[in-house]
Amino acid sequence: MPSLENSPKGQTSAALNRNQFIALLQAALNARQARFARQAAAQWLQIYSGDLHVQLLSAQAILQDENAAALVQDALTMLETLCLKDPEFAEAHSLLFHAYRVTDSPKLGIARGNYLALTGKTLTVPNAGNMNGHPVQEQSVHEQDVHEIRIQEWGQALWEARQYIHQEDFARADGRLRQAFGEELRTHTEEMKGLAPLVALTQIENTYFQGLKQADGDRVALRSLAELYSQQWQDCLPFVLIYADSLMDGGESDRAVALLHQAAAQDIGGQVAARLWGAQHPYRSLWYDAVSAQLDIAVPASVAAVLGWNQLPEPASPVGQPLADTPPASSGTGSVPPANQQDVQEQPVSKQEVREQDVRDIYNELERIAANLKQPHLARIDGRFPIYVILSVKQGLINQYGAEGFTNIDAALQKLVNAISNRQGWKACLLYADDPQSAAALGIKPAPPKDPWRIKLSLADLDSILGARGEMIGALLIVGGAEIVPFHKLPNPVDDPDVDVPSDNPYGGRDENYFAPEWAVGRISTGAAKDAHALIQMIEAICDRHTASPKEKPWFMSLLQEILRILFPSPDLPKSSMGYTAAVWREASQNVFKPIGAAEDILVSPPFTTLSFSNGSLLPGKLSYFNLHGVEDGADWYGQRDPTKKSSAVAGEEHAVSEEDYPIALTPQNLRNKETVPGFVFTEACYGAHISGKTIEQALALKFLDLGTQALVGSTCTAYGSVTDPLTAADILARAYWQNLSSGLSAGEALRKAKVDLASEMADKQGYLDGEDQKTLIQFVLYGDPLAVVEAPSQKRKSSAKQAALRAFRPREIQQVKTVQEQPNEVTPNALTPETLEAVREVVAKYLPGMTDARMSLSHFFPELPEQPSKNGSSGLRRDKPAPKHYAADYLPRQVITLRKQVQSKSITHEHIARLTIDDQGEIVKMAVSR
Repeated sequence: MPSLENSPKGQTSAALNRNQFIALLQAALNARQARFARQAAAQWLQIYSGDLHVQLLSAQAILQDENAAALVQDALTMLETLCLKDPEFAEAHSLLFHAYRVTDSPKLGIARGNYLALTGKTLTVPNAGNMNGHPVQEQSVHEQDVHEIRIQEWGQALWEARQYIHQEDFARADGRLRQAFGEELRTHTEEMKGLAPLVALTQIENTYFQGLKQADGDRVALRSLAELYSQQWQDCLPFVLIYADSLMDGGESDRAVALLHQAAAQDIGGQVAARLWGAQHPYRSLWYDAVSAQLDIAVPASVAAVLGWNQLPEPASPVGQPLADTPPASSGTGSVPPANQQDVQEQPVSKQEVREQDVRDIYNELERIAANLKQPHLARIDGRFPIYVILSVKQGLINQYGAEGFTNIDAALQKLVNAISNRQGWKACLLYADDPQSAAALGIKPAPPKDPWRIKLSLADLDSILGARGEMIGALLIVGGAEIVPFHKLPNPVDDPDVDVPSDNPYGGRDENYFAPEWAVGRISTGAAKDAHALIQMIEAICDRHTASPKEKPWFMSLLQEILRILFPSPDLPKSSMGYTAAVWREASQNVFKPIGAAEDILVSPPFTTLSFSNGSLLPGKLSYFNLHGVEDGADWYGQRDPTKKSSAVAGEEHAVSEEDYPIALTPQNLRNKETVPGFVFTEACYGAHISGKTIEQALALKFLDLGTQALVGSTCTAYGSVTDPLTAADILARAYWQNLSSGLSAGEALRKAKVDLASEMADKQGYLDGEDQKTLIQFVLYGDPLAVVEAPSQKRKSSAKQAALRAFRPREIQQVKTVQEQPNEVTPNALTPETLEAVREVVAKYLPGMTDARMSLSHFFPELPEQPSKNGSSGLRRDKPAPKHYAADYLPRQVITLRKQVQSKSITHEHIARLTIDDQGEIVKMAVSR
């Protein structure tokens, strides 16, 4: 994290690092300057909200300040949250005991019991009524009757169990826990609520440390319990850390490092990790220690005296000089020794140089640690706090839905902001890109409503502002279709009929590299419809999913059930899924469908058609994959007969085989009710996500959304895939998407990562991304909530939203991709060698017999130079006007043969395109066909 300069104009002060700042706060408390300590702590926490030690000192300052009585409840809430985040923070429990006492809380015994469990000592109320740095007195357990309330017995039992763990006597620790927390839990549920996190933590630490000492430890059981506890107490950092370590041990490093980053953001001092693993634990460099800030309030003379500043020859106050790096005391209430005057550094150093050098050192250390862990990619993950940004254009909403419609939509969006912000691990904000008031509230400038480039730059500016306080855009929800928030019209990298490629990719990153999105992007829309009701229903449905919480069971009953599940496991019920493919590329579809279902779950058209479904209703399937034909000017999706077979019928199929080569496979009329609509859809159909100018009944994508589909991925224009293995383009993307979604990633993150996976796979195979690779990356968009997640039947817990939240794997650095440009040339197909022409004829005859009379053209690959396309309505992204694009004189030793043919089927014209890549030996190395 960089140091932040917060001093107002005309006023300067020393930049304090964290150790120095904690020393300052402790000195202020010792000097009875509670008001200064409270204000200073508030400034620090505004920048570094995840500083547990400063939170403790802030609460102490409020309780010590006699003029801050109105803030006592805030201090109480802060301390309760602090004790939940770090149940082993003894000083926090001690201070919470005092806060309960001054507020006459009935929870006084809970704080006493927790402190007893951690220290072996019980707390008593002092005679004095003020803090004086020590809010309560300690006595040994034997000096007071700890059995006066039942919770004291449990505190004593916990203390004994924890001592056995420290002695590595895990069997006796387990026995003490079972003895103390057996049947009594059923009759003392209310009393146990306050002790529950520490009880559970003691139990799992016993299992965890035993596993570290014994190579044959039950790692599966440990991981299951860690996952359970991290869900039950979502703010409790020890559970998160133990779960992350178990994931790392199991090879799931991406999920593990995301959890570690989340923990580091919530505990920047790393006190929980250090207590769990020791000061030199293997993940320590993920916690940044180069944090600093400047105060814009004067340091009282009495505080300066405690620190020894008044002994400096000049100046009398530490203006302009860094302070001694005094380490913080281990207790939140102890006194602080004066700073060592000899440690003061008088050599002026540029703050910018210090910041950049600190950041470079941190990144270098991250790379070193990741390499030592044999997980070099871990250092490339950005661990800042994710923000869910809801983006729309106010004037566009008013134009389409009217002023009243906008008012109602805005109210629904404000509810969604609150719902997301109440989730563990996320915050949310609403941005109307064209509205000066909305933009100013977020610290950015408004953008013209019809300029996608300027809107994209507003998002980049917002991300920079968020970054200054340790946050980042984690996901983006665009509200409205192209009529409201325009698509980017990117250059078409393929020689086909599409003039440009409508895309949301540029909204997912900071710079002009629109091939590799940095954050998840989703869009909800009702197309050109003028009624706001349908859009409001979509917003409310997303809001409901984020706020839904099943009735909570007592924690110990959930624990017992989970232990039984671990001891007597039963497989999860299979996910409900369906596939629907054109017969011609059935083999490729079966390969794509493997992550979510078996080959027999795929419907094939023909023989299946729109008339095959009972009552005209689509078969239900939570996960639905469609690999059918689509057209630009129609709503239906089509099948295609396999020309290599006489009949598309297969054994057991009782459907009459259509006589058409391109039967209608699916229409909007097949989607009739919310009960049968799939939750998640991926369609490879050409124009499957084309919604511009269409209504709900004119686009299957809009109909899916209207009936409740949570996320739909589709193409805005002509898409490409394979006929059989190996998979190409959209097939690879779809398979990676299903794999990512099934592994627990949110829909938006599953698509973002699938694009990265596609780029990586093709770069490894080819050394570059060709035309159809590039087009696939930019043409597929997500309609729906980018944070939507799939739940297995046995995982429907209240924490499902958190599971998605923990999977915002934003890369720290923008991924660079190597692309090539297709350039048609004057060489005709007749110039191809006879051997190459013969190879093309053989492939066409075997896989594409209907294309034997297609028109043929030829293109070469040229390497692209770094210049990007000009920024205008149909091109790429740069802040400055780029130089014209140039190409190297020599082309790459590969060519693309493009076959085109129009086929008339009733009233629809199908445009068929096949692309065959040949190497310098004339061998066909890749084949892709349009969907």
